[in-house]
Amino acid sequence: MQAIVRDTGQLNVKQSERSRIMQHIGQAIDAQTREQDEQAAEELEKALAAGFMEPSLYFDLGLLRSKSEHLENALQALQNAVKHPDYVLASRLLMAQIQHQRGHLPEATMEYLEALKLADSQVVPPEQSAELRQMYEPLIEAESHQSEPDKMEQLCDNIKTNAPAPQLAGRINPGARSTSQICRGDHARG
Repeated sequence: MQAIVRDTGQLNVKQSERSRIMQHIGQAIDAQTREQDEQAAEELEKALAAGFMEPSLYFDLGLLRSKSEHLENALQALQNAVKHPDYVLASRLLMAQIQHQRGHLPEATMEYLEALKLADSQVVPPEQSAELRQMYEPLIEAESHQSEPDKMEQLCDNIKTNAPAPQLAGRINPGARSTSQICRGDHARG
């Protein structure tokens, strides 16, 4: 929510629209503080309808909707948030969780692998990042042709168990296991 408030400073709308957007954002913050996620999501949707289309709003809306039965709405919001570098990792993790929850294993697998590729590329020196991302491409391509639900389920579970919570996806876990350990399902840290 802090990012949403920060982003309101960049509003390029009429004063009347700005006031309405700020009112909806304020009500969303109040509702979310009181753990009334449904009401908070509705207020964010009203701010969106009034013209506030920032990645921070899309991400928070996706996060809130992912906690409800509105999973399709969550995916739609996250598909907008994933386009922004500040929200790509957390959005991919949430989309993977939602697809997994819906039983859409091929989509969940691809989202988890994309998130894992991004996370791994963020913890290596910048000069190695592009090469590491490139190394993921054959794995992602191979998994896109996977047709065995048990194997897809195992891969999703392995990544989900070892990935940070989407809200924490920007933080680095120094005790995290390597990608190969996660994909193999190794339980020992290393």
